[in-house]
Amino acid sequence: MPYQKRLGPLDLSFLAAETRESMMHVGALMQFTVPEGGGHEDFLVHLMDEIKRDANIAHPWNLKLRYPEMLANPLQAWVEDERFDAEYHVRRSALPRPGGERELGILVSRLHSHSIDFHRPPWEVHFIEGLGDRRFAMYFKVHHSLVDGYTGMKLLSRCLSSDASERDTPMFFERGTPERKSNREEVAPTLAALMERAREEWSGTRAAANALGRVIRAGRRHERD
Repeated sequence: MPYQKRLGPLDLSFLAAETRESMMHVGALMQFTVPEGGGHEDFLVHLMDEIKRDANIAHPWNLKLRYPEMLANPLQAWVEDERFDAEYHVRRSALPRPGGERELGILVSRLHSHSIDFHRPPWEVHFIEGLGDRRFAMYFKVHHSLVDGYTGMKLLSRCLSSDASERDTPMFFERGTPERKSNREEVAPTLAALMERAREEWSGTRAAANALGRVIRAGRRHERD
């Protein structure tokens, strides 16, 4: 039987709160220095080839939404992406020369402002070249319904090493994540926080009422099921 896992009220609430004006993904930006003898010009080319060739994508990184056109569907579930495309999720970008912090900030701001494609597993990682002093950057973006920011940062830290000779450390998407618990004690404060965020950002607008309604209806429908 194909894999399928229903979303709990907690994760469903993040989808219900998703709008073009207030996207519910989180991101992380890290900078690295190419190791001595690493071949600065083609280091990322070889690194990307190695990652894509050897990657063994683990749950939940290969999961997508069953109903991407209706995010707050009370029957929303995670299903395996049988056409998972590593080229889409692991990308390489370059800054205009001479690249610096300003150019990096502009690029990452643009990447972060784009909505997640919910027809695919909702995450991306971008390796960015063109920084000076033999540096490159990695920008990671994931929707909060798949992995929360704290767990995502822990997974990222575990795939890093201070020793350039350690080449067998698995990437974060090759590591599974623990099952996310969802109960009334956890859901109630999360819904309250989301509603408060909506009030602060859209106070006095129709968008506020719509966002609050989506969050509340999604949680109630799921609890009835």
